[in-house]
Amino acid sequence: MKKNFNGLHVLLYARVSSDKQAHYWDSLEYQIECEREYCKNRNHIINWEYKDSYTGMSINRPKFQQLKKDIVLFRKQWIVIDAVII
Repeated sequence: MKKNFNGLHVLLYARVSSDKQAHYWDSLEYQIECEREYCKNRNHIINWEYKDSYTGMSINRPKFQQLKKDIVLFRKQWIVIDAVII
């Protein structure tokens, strides 16, 4: 049986490592725009958006930590969408 994943509650997360990276196709706003479009096409409900300008080598990113806290705090089954720009 095929599962229907339309209309899910989602959290969006975008990250850039440097100011230079933020000026190209992988900017925070471009990533979020792509994630919003993805969600719109699937009728997902966007609850929050998180954006970090920190290296991916560390998990101590402020908005990433906030995302994790919100998942625990609101105790809801969330889907986290992280942009992958190719």
